[in-house]
Amino acid sequence: MATSYTTDPLTNDNGLPLVNVMVHAFNASTDALVETAYTGSAGTAAFTALPDDANYYFIARWGNKTLRWIRDFAITPKEYWQSATAAWDQSATAYIPGRNIGDYASGAAVDNLDIAYCTLKIPHDFRSLISAHAIVVPDATLAAAAWNIFTDYAAEGEAYNTHSSSATDTYNVVDNQIFAIDISSHLTSLAANDFVGVVIQNAEADAGKGFYLLGVRIRYR
Repeated sequence: MATSYTTDPLTNDNGLPLVNVMVHAFNASTDALVETAYTGSAGTAAFTALPDDANYYFIARWGNKTLRWIRDFAITPKEYWQSATAAWDQSATAYIPGRNIGDYASGAAVDNLDIAYCTLKIPHDFRSLISAHAIVVPDATLAAAAWNIFTDYAAEGEAYNTHSSSATDTYNVVDNQIFAIDISSHLTSLAANDFVGVVIQNAEADAGKGFYLLGVRIRYR
């Protein structure tokens, strides 16, 4: 699996961005060249194919003779977890307190159109997303569980739904077995310090075919 990473801006002595500078990413363990990118108008270079299982250093060159070494950071994967924060009972048209599944606290969405919520803040050292999953415990064994995914996220000072996504997906799940719903595609513009709202909605028509949302796991560099 590959991850994306955008370098900090490269600037000249006057603080102006350096454009069209070639930047190489090297595997820190083997010194093998992994990917090459060029800076854009903001002076940043965007990498899109860095394997997840290594650390990297970056070298930028501009002009005919100037060499600048960039060791922005060792891209060590990190993980952030946020437990479910609320749930909505559609039949009662009311928010409900957290419910347990075994010894786990959760946001329960066991009936049709019930909703489980998770609200989180992305860490300040976030640079790129590796993966994002909503972790649930299904309430039934289903070959194609229909659950809706919604996300809103934004930075402080922005409208809460500056970035918004929704989709109906189906999942092959087993009763009481912990299952990870991949929500990475709903967070493609994620940035450090963003506030994120995640909703998982049970779209199954029959009662007892929902899930218990334990929380959201973010893996990042």
